[in-house]
Amino acid sequence: MSEKFIELYTACPEIGCNNSQTTNLFHATDSGKLEISNRARIRCTTCYTTEHMKNWCFSCSKHSGIFKETSNDSFTKALNLVLKNQSNNKQVMKELVLYLYDNRW
Repeated sequence: MSEKFIELYTACPEIGCNNSQTTNLFHATDSGKLEISNRARIRCTTCYTTEHMKNWCFSCSKHSGIFKETSNDSFTKALNLVLKNQSNNKQVMKELVLYLYDNRW
């Protein structure tokens, strides 16, 4: 199966954050939109920095400007919040969630 990227639209995937508001996520360095692949890699659409999701930190309206780590479980939980409501790219989202279940870090 080939790697596919889609716009990263999710709730905050930070460990312990209970913010369930879904939003587009942006790269703090250059404000580029973030994309996520079905192989758990995140990519900035401006500078094309691409890394496994475990290497990214996140901020949201509940902890603005404070970037915190994510985990396999917290990212899967955040993605599941939007999976049921997102009609576009649902297949890529399903592949990503299955990938996370099979490839824990």
